[in-house]
Amino acid sequence: MTPLSITHRSCPLTGNPCLLRTAARWVLASFIMLSVGNASAQETAPAPLKASPNALAKTSPIVIAAGVVTLSEQVEVPAAEAGVIAELHVKPGQWVEIGNPLARLRDEDLRLLVERTRIQSQIARQEFENDLNELYAKKTTEVARAELERSLESNVKYAKTVSKTELDRQRLLVEQGELETRRAQHERLIAGLSSEVSENEHLTAKYQLETRQLIAPIKGMVVEVQRRLGEWVQPGDVVARIIRLDRLRVEGFLPARQGKIELVGRPVRVEATDDDNRPVQLSGEVVFVSPEIDPINSQVRVWVEVENTALQLRPGMTASVTVLAP
Repeated sequence: MTPLSITHRSCPLTGNPCLLRTAARWVLASFIMLSVGNASAQETAPAPLKASPNALAKTSPIVIAAGVVTLSEQVEVPAAEAGVIAELHVKPGQWVEIGNPLARLRDEDLRLLVERTRIQSQIARQEFENDLNELYAKKTTEVARAELERSLESNVKYAKTVSKTELDRQRLLVEQGELETRRAQHERLIAGLSSEVSENEHLTAKYQLETRQLIAPIKGMVVEVQRRLGEWVQPGDVVARIIRLDRLRVEGFLPARQGKIELVGRPVRVEATDDDNRPVQLSGEVVFVSPEIDPINSQVRVWVEVENTALQLRPGMTASVTVLAP
């Protein structure tokens, strides 16, 4: 492109050179060329890529920065019956397994009741198993029927050998034997039902005796014993409190966009510092994600449970949780 030249022509009106008009034309041409160049550059330059919010959510790690270690299980063991505490088998700090005895209420009356119902149940069972009355009735019926048949045969051979009155009496004995058999069978049926009732009474007495025993429903450590020997307790009064320490929970919060229900079951890495300032790293899983979003900070509550078999974590500690890929 040839550069524009500025000519010094005379103005037809004034006679002076038209330098101002020529300069204006040169500036206008330069602006047009610059605008065309910028438009071409914008058409050829690639547009910058923008990451979608979903892609950022997928790539960014899900971390609970300040979770709190809490108990996953704790039980306050109550008395099931009213009574006086006769024995205490545990004290604070003692480890217990499921089914270990914790305490016992006075139960002498129930022990006697259990023994009495056991004997009654055995008597009822013996009565049910005794079939002598039924066998005797059947045997009597067989003898009466045989005697009747012989009498009938005698009358066939020798007419009127046995009188009609005697035959009626023998027939009555046969029917009486059959009725006695049915009555014996009915009595055995009633004896069987009575045996079941006695057995149920015995089991009820044993259950009542067991309710006087307080046993550990979970394994863990006894941290409180709230009653003493000789004290009277009412049903529902707490005698001991047990906490489980080999499996703990870490509670924290996540933004609602990250705290999806689908996180339940995902593996996690829990990191904390123990009492000696040493790092602790354990594995666990997400067990609960609250469906409720806090309207103030748009966060959801999340629970993570972790195996703490070495007792490295203690309730009350803070820990960070990183949700791992499934």
